[in-house]
Amino acid sequence: MLDRAVDAAGFLLIGDTLQSAGGPPEVFAAGDVASSVNHPRPKAGVYAVRQGPPLADNLRRYLTGQPLLPFVPQSQALALISSGDKYAVGTRGWLTFQGAWAWSLKDYIDRAFMDKAFWPDAYLLGKIAANHALGDCYAMGATPSSALALAVVPFGPSHFQEAELGDMLQGAVEALPSLATSSHKNC
Repeated sequence: MLDRAVDAAGFLLIGDTLQSAGGPPEVFAAGDVASSVNHPRPKAGVYAVRQGPPLADNLRRYLTGQPLLPFVPQSQALALISSGDKYAVGTRGWLTFQGAWAWSLKDYIDRAFMDKAFWPDAYLLGKIAANHALGDCYAMGATPSSALALAVVPFGPSHFQEAELGDMLQGAVEALPSLATSSHKNC
């Protein structure tokens, strides 16, 4: 295993350009696997998603010998959690709120994000989703021991939906390692 600078929880420390703070310079990280030295933030999807474009840009810049650009994450994020029955609770900074209107806001934001992030390859989408879920488990220091799939496919003819679902699940299954129990807490 290579030595890398990590924080007290074991997350890779990164600088403003999303490079490993402990080098070597070709190591970059973003999202739940990383902790920013200068801009610590909670582990939340909103921060991880926003690091994606600057990470891709800096990887291109690194590979082409261009100067890297710093990235400063937003200082606060809107957190919305559905509690079922079209009801949600949320926070932003010191403000807290709840209600059906909060669920409507969450639904609107989620749908807008999914419209922008639509992936036309169901197999690849399944593989990416499974890898992302595994990353969340590993970020919590857990070892996955089982998997549950909840998939939504676009409305259309049943043969199309079956093919999309089959491709998505095949991608997810191929991304999952053998899920043997271990001494770590389970996810």
